[in-house]
Amino acid sequence: MKTHINRIFSILIITLFYSCQSGPDLKQYYFPIDSLSEGLVYEYELLNDAGANQSHFWFYKTHSDKGKQMFSGQYYNASGAVQQFTLEEITASKAIAQEYRLFSYDSTGKMLKADLSISKNQIYPFGKPDPEAILKFKINWTDPVETKYSNELNRGRVFQQFTQFPYKGKQLECAEFLMVENIEVEEKDAGVQTLETTTKELYTPGIGLIYYQKKIAGSATYTYQLKDRISMQEFEKRFKQ
Repeated sequence: MKTHINRIFSILIITLFYSCQSGPDLKQYYFPIDSLSEGLVYEYELLNDAGANQSHFWFYKTHSDKGKQMFSGQYYNASGAVQQFTLEEITASKAIAQEYRLFSYDSTGKMLKADLSISKNQIYPFGKPDPEAILKFKINWTDPVETKYSNELNRGRVFQQFTQFPYKGKQLECAEFLMVENIEVEEKDAGVQTLETTTKELYTPGIGLIYYQKKIAGSATYTYQLKDRISMQEFEKRFKQ
């Protein structure tokens, strides 16, 4: 069970002061939807580990589908293996999940897709910030390799404040969010184990997510920061060796 919980976390590592608040449109702080038609790979580096390469990558891209603006993300681990795919619809009020895929690899290296369902699909709010509005996301899935486990993720994301963050010699204006996750892992004939995490996220205009710190209840803290943004061609060159 412990090994499976650790695996779940690695996959998914891939929310108040008063009831209303004035401020800029939070959409300005999300990923730059209108300038990602060609796509960019975001490299996030683990800051609190001086050991081996602990970067992971997201390839973000936008496109139109029947008049709707869509935003996709594909997650690659430090070895360049795909582990997640997300597809969001960009509406007037929020980004909502339309598709979510999780991938595992069997002992031969074959990639298998999890059987997954989305029951709550809110990702990120647009418009004026509301510190009482919780964006809710929920998925259930069965691992295609470790089939005795069934999993449920409940996530809430809420705006905290506008703040500044030092990044590459500059002080960037950021929107800070708190994300709370509860993951339940049920092993057949063995009961349920729960993993809880809280994550501080910082989003900045023109880039999107530049920093996040994830705390696992009763365990470790992981801090990631955006290291670079590169083309898919540059990314592929890294893993051709």
